Amino acid sequence: MKKYGFLAAVAATTLIGCASAPQPTVEPAAPKAEPAPVAEPVKKDTLMTQYDRYSYALGMNIGQSLKDVFALGLNSELVLQGMQAELDSSSKMLMTDAEVESTLQALILEVQTKREAAKAEETAKLIASQKAFLETNKTAEGVVTTPSGLQYKITRTSEGIAPTRNDKVKVHYRGTLLDGKQFDSSYDRGEPLQFPVSAVIEGWQELLVNMKSGMKATAWIPSELGYGEAGVPPMIPANALLVFEVELLEVVQANPTPADTLAPAAAPAVPENAKVVEPATVEAKAETKTEAAPAAEAKPAEAPKAEVKAAEPKKEEAKKEAPAKAEAKPAAKK
Repeated sequence: MKKYGFLAAVAATTLIGCASAPQPTVEPAAPKAEPAPVAEPVKKDTLMTQYDRYSYALGMNIGQSLKDVFALGLNSELVLQGMQAELDSSSKMLMTDAEVESTLQALILEVQTKREAAKAEETAKLIASQKAFLETNKTAEGVVTTPSGLQYKITRTSEGIAPTRNDKVKVHYRGTLLDGKQFDSSYDRGEPLQFPVSAVIEGWQELLVNMKSGMKATAWIPSELGYGEAGVPPMIPANALLVFEVELLEVVQANPTPADTLAPAAAPAVPENAKVVEPATVEAKAETKTEAAPAAEAKPAEAPKAEVKAAEPKKEEAKKEAPAKAEAKPAAKK
């Protein structure tokens, strides 16, 4: 295997880049058969043959691949000298293979460090510009700012249904970056989108539960409530503030009475077994009131029934116990 992994990677990148780059122009037609001037030299910027163009294109591609590296302050003449020494076996090497390997590793580490520092600086600038915009925007008329940092403005009111995070919704929307560049639009596709509220980014979820079907709103979603540092390349860059125009067309309720909408204290005011019992007579109703509490406590109680059968009580006593049996059946179903 070749000794310089770094240069091999550059060569591979170069060949891939060449394959995707625009093809060179067609080789110029041969000059007319007229005698050329005797001592006129060939101009340096003239690519006379196809291999001249190959050579020049390869050099341009390598230069483009190494542009970030050269930004560190590398000496281009020494780069060319090193390439020449590697291509010409008779040339004198100024470094050993081990020195080349360790030097290239140090170069890669420095390039990575510089790139990370530049990325961190760019991120800090984007976050600062977001905060500055949101700080100004929150004072605009009609703009609501939530504790999480979401900002929205209702542009069309409605008295429709408000969705929960358990529901599905049907919406039309348009999404842009802060500079106005559009990255998505259901309007352009000609059909609304239907999805569960809980399936979208946090900023959308919070916006939708603050709307009602038929409403239209504009929302400004900070990057931490959107796609964060990852973004959605190439449409949405990292740490991008998103601007959405949202029209809530319909709430498709997956659960009409979701758990999070119930009151905390929903216990019935009367014993639960009294709800399910349907006594046939007024007399049974009266006995239900007196027997309700013991029946609720003796929820699984099948034993009393066994004792009643074994003792074979008189008809009058059995009649009195009949409501208790009727109440025991619903309790067992529970």
